[in-house]
Amino acid sequence: MFYSESSQDQLTAPKKEARRASLESQQVGGEFTEFLKTIKKPVALDVSKKVRSFNERVQTLTEYSIEELSEMVQDFYQSMSDRFHSNPLYSSCSPETIESLMDYMEKFIMTTLYRSVFCSPHTDDEEKDLAIQTRIRSLHWVSSQMLDMSIAEHEMGVRQLIDQAITDIIEMDAKRAPQDKLACLVRCSKHIFEVLRASKDIPASADEFLPALIYIVLKANPPLLQSNIQYITRFANPSRLMSGEAGYYFTNLCCAVAFIENITADSLSLNPLEFEHYMSGEATPPSRGNEYMCEGMRLMYENLQRVAEMQKRHDKVMAEAMQLQRDVEEFKENFKLEIQKVLERTPLEIKPRKVKVEIDEESEETNKLPPPLIPIQSLVAPTPGGTNLPPCQEPINATLPSPVSSAPSTNVMPASDILAPTVVSLPPEKNMLP
Repeated sequence: MFYSESSQDQLTAPKKEARRASLESQQVGGEFTEFLKTIKKPVALDVSKKVRSFNERVQTLTEYSIEELSEMVQDFYQSMSDRFHSNPLYSSCSPETIESLMDYMEKFIMTTLYRSVFCSPHTDDEEKDLAIQTRIRSLHWVSSQMLDMSIAEHEMGVRQLIDQAITDIIEMDAKRAPQDKLACLVRCSKHIFEVLRASKDIPASADEFLPALIYIVLKANPPLLQSNIQYITRFANPSRLMSGEAGYYFTNLCCAVAFIENITADSLSLNPLEFEHYMSGEATPPSRGNEYMCEGMRLMYENLQRVAEMQKRHDKVMAEAMQLQRDVEEFKENFKLEIQKVLERTPLEIKPRKVKVEIDEESEETNKLPPPLIPIQSLVAPTPGGTNLPPCQEPINATLPSPVSSAPSTNVMPASDILAPTVVSLPPEKNMLP
């Protein structure tokens, strides 16, 4: 074994300046300390001494490869497990206490070493991450029907379960301890089983789980997927991966990633030409109307559609505005031409201003006017009985001379005829008084 009590002093290297612990490391260290307070003090001191000594030593081995560090960690797990079961100091500890000790040791060590061993620059994990991410992006068109599974994606409850499964597998990258990453995978897998059960109203089988997990991975495209898988494989407690539901789901995840990396046209029941067109983006599969789309994606596509409609309306308004501007300019030019034609056809002629003439003013024009007419009152003889009746006069058909004409008119009636009264005698019976 790599780590044992007899070889501890020989393997302890000179300590370098301790790194400043991260917030996660401090939190996990506090939880580990609180747990050690609940067990016997000799056991707690021995475990604390072994764990901290190993942790400090590994941090000084900066020249070791990731495979060598993985082997050291796995050997430490095995040595501590053997110590818990063989050393009399731990004889009073229950199996549950020993299991909790193993969990806390794994969590504390790997949280502290996370920055040094996760996606190490000495490995090709980053290149694998980019390759699988690009591969998943090119397979975004794969539907659940192509994977020989039926999911009622049009139902709101099923879509919410799919969203939760996607969130869980994406959250795996945010955790540091291997068991925390596996816990995210377990939650994701349980949500997948709920999706299958809600879609068919019957319990899902294990054969349906793997295609559903592949579908979730394709829709989620988890960040640093290969790095997380390699990290769990290298530094998780082997007993955790070889048994239990976490180990089962992790094995299925590895199979899903391998299927995605090697997927072909035959895997999706497509002809090679269609597969190549879909992979290159030259064509997209016909939509069935029930493809999964998370709320964020649906909202994004709705907003993009609204933006496209607004862009069309904006372009239409701008085109109409430009046309209106051209029409205004054309009208202005035509109006100028019409005005020019009118001016050429009817040139402007300035006439002398008319002078107002006063009638009472002594001038040559007023002297030519005839004298004003003076009316003469006619006398009427009184009738018998004291009643004066108005005289009846013949209508005067005289044409008055024009005031502006200086020549005498030949049709003017003599003044004696105009002014002579005419007396008409009434019948005697009408002049008699009663």
